Amino acid sequence: MPTPCAPRAGVAAREALYGPGGAWQNRPAMPADDAPSTPPTCIFVGHAKPPANTVSGQMYTILSVVCEVDMATGTIVAAEYTVATELARDYLNRLLRGRNLATEEDAIVADLERCYFSGTQKAIIQAFRDMAKRYRAQAGRGRPDGPAPAAG
Repeated sequence: MPTPCAPRAGVAAREALYGPGGAWQNRPAMPADDAPSTPPTCIFVGHAKPPANTVSGQMYTILSVVCEVDMATGTIVAAEYTVATELARDYLNRLLRGRNLATEEDAIVADLERCYFSGTQKAIIQAFRDMAKRYRAQAGRGRPDGPAPAAG
């Protein structure tokens, strides 16, 4: 019997996106049926409307960010954005992967503002904030709309 996270159909597509041995293969295995009901990772998705005068706006009516987050640590295990080019998608994925969503939300937004220059920058930040809001609600961090607490 395959494990719950064993690669099934679509392996070639995932390998094309992440490469052989990519992030999708390095995730923690989901718990067995007799394990506690909270999985070690959860998926959070945020959405925003891209400007119509951008390539992403022509390709997508909604821009999304999808993050797989380790719930014990808040670390982003894997991330994907729906953007127009593979280079931008790879850059954004690298920017998020390995970051701590529980403690680095504002730092990630600052990196997006400092390093990602596109007509879709505001929509990308909005989608990220929307995803982070869903994470906070699930993680019980309590600040649904405000800025992240200052690191001290």
